[in-house]
Amino acid sequence: GNKPVIITTPGGQATVPGGYTYTTTNIYVTNFSSPGSVSVIDPGTNTLTATVPVGSSPTGVAITPDLTRAYVTNFGAGSVSVINTANNAVITTITGFSSPEGIAITPDGTKAYVTNASSANVRVINIPANTLGPTITIGGTPRFVAITPDGTRAYVTSQGTGTVSVINTTNDTVVTTINVSGSPFGIAITPDGTKAYVTRDGASSVQVINTAGNTLGPTITVGSNPDGIAITPDGTKAYVTNRSSNSVSVFNTATNAPITTITGLGTAPRGIAITADGTRAYVANNVSNNVRVIDTATDTLIGPAITVGSGPFGVAATPLPYPAP
Repeated sequence: GNKPVIITTPGGQATVPGGYTYTTTNIYVTNFSSPGSVSVIDPGTNTLTATVPVGSSPTGVAITPDLTRAYVTNFGAGSVSVINTANNAVITTITGFSSPEGIAITPDGTKAYVTNASSANVRVINIPANTLGPTITIGGTPRFVAITPDGTRAYVTSQGTGTVSVINTTNDTVVTTINVSGSPFGIAITPDGTKAYVTRDGASSVQVINTAGNTLGPTITVGSNPDGIAITPDGTKAYVTNRSSNSVSVFNTATNAPITTITGLGTAPRGIAITADGTRAYVANNVSNNVRVIDTATDTLIGPAITVGSGPFGVAATPLPYPAP
């Protein structure tokens, strides 16, 4: 059964279902406009501790459940860099992609799903061998991907067709396609797996999908050109970056009602990630070339801006152990 787990993070400790004791890893930020780099932030001090050279135009980033590797999609290079989180060195580069952008890793750590924006498909990476698996045709312009906590489904946004494709991760086939319209971009799934939240970049809103039947739920109004989205580990709040509004919208996931709008972040916030204990959210400001930290208890900014590389885009923090790997 599920055993209590103590997660040690800068904000204290939290008990969640799972099977491991988790210590928060560094925060990884992809710098799209830099000459191919990832900035590494120590969440204990909120300082930049390393800059890791990767391929050109890095976009997405995901950390394995065992916390030993960070996988980075290099949009311009058509590759994925694998970083050893112990020493922040690239240990291998996987080629064979076409404009790879979004990436998500299954809870058991055996597969990574990578969206290929220019070739309308998703490519599977077998972990830890880092060999390429099936190519799954999606259509449109696939952007980002999220995997259900039980690992059985991957949800992929396709901006060009206004759809979300649902992949069965057992046989890597598309089981259904959901029309959400509004130029879907970012996606996040609640810790209980019941709802997927999709940012609609062209509609200034978030679309709710009920995963049980893959039916559409409410549409939530947020700021202008919403891109990134992250949900707290307890599943109670969602945070959405509004690229053109220079803000983060916060809403209650039980009622889908707005809680607050956080401003003063910087210019063009895009990627966002929340620490495993849920106390901090890290926001990449694409034009300001920095990262801001949000205290999720008060929904206020804390500390100064953390300067990173040029064009910060994606952000990854410690994944949650749902279920225990």
